[in-house]
Amino acid sequence: MKQRFLMISLLALMTASCGIFDASPSAKRDTVPQSLVLSPDVTLIAGGAVKMMGMDFFPPSFKIVAGGKTIYLDPLLTDDTNTADYIFITHEHADHLSIADIKKLMKADTVIVCSKTSVEPLAGLTVKVVKPGDILKFDGLECEVVPSYTTRPGFLGMISHPKDSLQAGYILTFGKVRIYTMGDTEFIPEMKSISNITVALTPIFFCMDIPEAANAVNTIKPEIAVPMHYIMGQSNAQKFAELADLDIEVKTLTLEN
Repeated sequence: MKQRFLMISLLALMTASCGIFDASPSAKRDTVPQSLVLSPDVTLIAGGAVKMMGMDFFPPSFKIVAGGKTIYLDPLLTDDTNTADYIFITHEHADHLSIADIKKLMKADTVIVCSKTSVEPLAGLTVKVVKPGDILKFDGLECEVVPSYTTRPGFLGMISHPKDSLQAGYILTFGKVRIYTMGDTEFIPEMKSISNITVALTPIFFCMDIPEAANAVNTIKPEIAVPMHYIMGQSNAQKFAELADLDIEVKTLTLEN
């Protein structure tokens, strides 16, 4: 519990001063990115482990290849050389919004979708600002923007992801495949109305502890839950899998935990 509080506190400080954020590829990063084939036309690929604040961290960074399009979710320290058709940013914290990676992945017609808290860090780039409740339709892709927030005070009594900041979770639909990336959130009441999810990308350490994260996916009932946003090497992913309902397949997109 002390370590979790410390990490939340450091992330809160990181919000105020991104200069203290120092991330590098982790020695635990898989040589070949781990992937999950969801249909003949949709593949989910992990961004890879990073080292931050002295710890090996499995970040909320993913790539989706679907229908000839390349989509990135909160890209961080990507080794990828493929440019993006779409980049989705949940909020402005430095482990979710990496300007260097966004610029690396951009091409002339890349669409950047972000919450309003991300606009200032992305100054100079063309973005589409969204809020919970918005529905976007692109070529072969539908995006539903859903709430993502926390209510419990952390460092100095601050709430790190307040509801009124309108930070975003995203449900991306590719035909029958629906991928839900939660962003940084607690198990919030709005999740009870989310259904028909193929894969739920679920934070299991910072904003939700493992039992709360398991409770969230057991309520949403996705076909597959992928744990993310956690410290590696502490059996966190395994503990999460043990608490998830038996009819939910838990897949860890890293070889080393």
